[in-house]
Amino acid sequence: MPFINNRTRRAFWAGLAVLGMFSPPTMNTNAATVLSTLGKEKAVLRSTIGNVFGEDHLASVAIKTGSHSDGYLLNSITVEMGNAGGSPSGLRVTIAPYPSSGEPLVLLDAPSAPRRAGRYTAKPKSEFFMAPNSKYFLVAGAGGNAWNNYFTLPVTLDTTSSHSSFGWRINSALLAKFNSFGEIEPISALGIPLIAIDATPVLPPPPPMPKPPAPTPLPPDPPLAPGQVKDILLSGNRLIVTFTGTLYSSTKVTGPYQQVAGASPPSYSTTTTEGAARFYLAR
Repeated sequence: MPFINNRTRRAFWAGLAVLGMFSPPTMNTNAATVLSTLGKEKAVLRSTIGNVFGEDHLASVAIKTGSHSDGYLLNSITVEMGNAGGSPSGLRVTIAPYPSSGEPLVLLDAPSAPRRAGRYTAKPKSEFFMAPNSKYFLVAGAGGNAWNNYFTLPVTLDTTSSHSSFGWRINSALLAKFNSFGEIEPISALGIPLIAIDATPVLPPPPPMPKPPAPTPLPPDPPLAPGQVKDILLSGNRLIVTFTGTLYSSTKVTGPYQQVAGASPPSYSTTTTEGAARFYLAR
C-alpha cells in the first residue's frame, strides 16, 4: 500500500468533501447485493480497528467491480461487527482509489459507535458511481480513541477470491496503522471481513434524438418571360399596341429604341400622324 501523509490521515478521520468524478448517470431499479461474505464461516480470531496498544489501526479491503459496461451506483455497504473493546467512537467508512492515493472518494454515513456485535449498514453521503472492472479500497478505521478502545471485525475462513455471482471480487485485505511520520503502512494480511455491497447497475444513456430532416428548399422563381408585342391594331387615327413586358419604340427599324413613356401592359394607344413611321418592340 502506498504511503499516505498527515494531510491524508486527517482526510480519513474528518471525512473530506466527496470528489466529483462523473456526471449523474441514468438510474436503474434493479438494485442487487453484488458482493457478500455475510453468513460465511467465521474465523476464531477477529481483526481490530481503532486504538490497539496505542496505535491507530484500520482495515483496507481491495475490491474489484463487475463487468456491467455502464458501471454501478453504490447503494450501501453492510459490515458485520463484533463486540467492541472499551468505548471506541468515530468509526469512518470510506471508498478510496486503488492504488490508494489516501484521499477518500466518498464518505459513507456509518454508525459512529457500533460497540455491540451486529450488522451495520453505511450509505454514501452523496451519489457515487463505480466504474466497471475497476479496483477500489474499502477503508474502515477510527482514529483518535483512547488506549485500547477499538472495534472488532469478524473475518471469514473462506479464502476464495470471489464472493459474488455478479463478477465482483475481493482481491485482498490488509490491516494497517499510522507510523511515526503520520503515514499508513501495512501491518499484516487481514482475513476477509464479513461485508455485503449493494449496488445498482447503471442504465446506458438514452440514444440522442434524431435530427429533424432538412427542410426542402423552395424551387426558384421561374424566370420572367421576355416581353412580346402581340398585336398592333389601327382604329381610325388611333394605333393600339397589345404587348407584355416593357414597350420600346423607334422611327427606324434598326433603332435606336427608347422606352415608351406611360406605356404599361396589356396595351398602349397613341394618335397616328400621316406619313410618320413608328416601330415597336417589347422586352
